[in-house]
Amino acid sequence: MRLMTTAVLLGLALPVIADEHGDNADSWYQDRYAALWAEAPWTKLDEIASHYSETVTYHASDEEASVHESKSWLGDAMKEWVAEQWVGSDLVGYRSVQINPSITSIYTQWLDRYEGGYEETSCGWYIGAKQSGGWKITNYAAIDCEEHGF
Repeated sequence: MRLMTTAVLLGLALPVIADEHGDNADSWYQDRYAALWAEAPWTKLDEIASHYSETVTYHASDEEASVHESKSWLGDAMKEWVAEQWVGSDLVGYRSVQINPSITSIYTQWLDRYEGGYEETSCGWYIGAKQSGGWKITNYAAIDCEEHGF
């Protein structure tokens, strides 16, 4: 009886815990992932990469899609941005479309900040997919901000 009572209580508590941690793609992306990019993101490479599947498919506008090991792909990009005196990025625009309970299409606008006060915006499209009970980025493409309503 004690085991059954414990199971029932845990079953009641789990939805609360999942909701408390924002178990949806929008909360995961905006509250947990995007926040990592605000200040010195290159120092958080491991944590940022943990939001990606092991590999990410990059959809370049002028070539076929290519698959990359996520952490090295992110690290290489960050090295280039740091060389350009990039200091961080803020999520300033966000839209998503839930395709089904395990796939969400995410459209974003970022404010990229550089040393000396220079700023520019960039936009991206992501696929967030549920994998092993958590959300992971599986696909990315840079997009034109204006064409996508940002």
